[in-house]
Amino acid sequence: MIAIAAILPLLFLVIWLFTVKMPGPAFAGPLSPLTPNQELIRAGLQRHVRALAHDIGVRSDQTYSNVLRASAYIERRLQDLGYKVESQEFAADNRSFRNIEATLGGMPGHAHEVVVLGAHYDTAEGAPGADDNASGVAGVLDKEAPPDDLLRAIKVVAEGGSYLDPIAAAALIQQRRRNRKRELTQREREVLRYLAEGNTNEQIGAVLTISPQTVRTHVQKAMEKLGATTRVQAVAMALRESLIS
Repeated sequence: MIAIAAILPLLFLVIWLFTVKMPGPAFAGPLSPLTPNQELIRAGLQRHVRALAHDIGVRSDQTYSNVLRASAYIERRLQDLGYKVESQEFAADNRSFRNIEATLGGMPGHAHEVVVLGAHYDTAEGAPGADDNASGVAGVLDKEAPPDDLLRAIKVVAEGGSYLDPIAAAALIQQRRRNRKRELTQREREVLRYLAEGNTNEQIGAVLTISPQTVRTHVQKAMEKLGATTRVQAVAMALRESLIS
C-alpha cells in the first residue's frame, strides 16, 4: 500500500506531461519587423478579440443575450469574407442556441475536398476571453495563403504537429509596444476611420465636406504622429491602439 502511494504522484506527473504539452517545436529566435500587411492582419485579429471579449463580454447560458450577439458577430464576419454560412440550431434549457458553420471549398476538380471552419464562441464563467472547454488551436493560417501552404498546414496538423503561417505567426507573436501617447486630432481620427472602411480620399472628402487634398494632409499628419511609413500602416496602428474603432 505504501509503495502504491509513493508511485501515484509520479504517475500523475507523467499523465500531466502527456496531456498538457502542446505538439510541435516552440518558436525561437528574433522576430522580423512586421510588414504593413502584417500590421493590418494583427490589428484585425485584435479587433475581433476586443469585440468578443470586451465589447460583448462573457458568453454563457447565464448571459444569453451575449451569446446571441457573439453568434451574430461571427456570422457577419464570415459573410464579409465571402463564405456561405449555415446555422445549426439546437435547444438547451428551453433556449435556442446554434452552431455556425462555413466551408472553404476545394480547388477546381477537387470540390469534395473541403475545409470546414468552426469556432466555439461561449466562454468560461467570468472569463470573457477564455473558451470553456479547453480546446486548443493546432494551426493558424492566413486567409490569403496559397493552396500549397494550406495543404502543408493540413498535413502537419494531421500528423500531430502544429503549424503557424509566417504572416500569421508574426501577427500573433509580435508584442511591440509603443509608450508615447498618440495625439491625433478628432479630424485625423475620422479620416483614418473612413480609410479603414475602404473609402478613397474623394469619398472621405465628400462625407466630411473637405477637399481631397485636405484629406491627404490629415493622413500625412496622422502618419507622422504614429511613425507610420504608409497609409495602410497608419490605419493598422490606429486600430491596434484603439485610437479608432
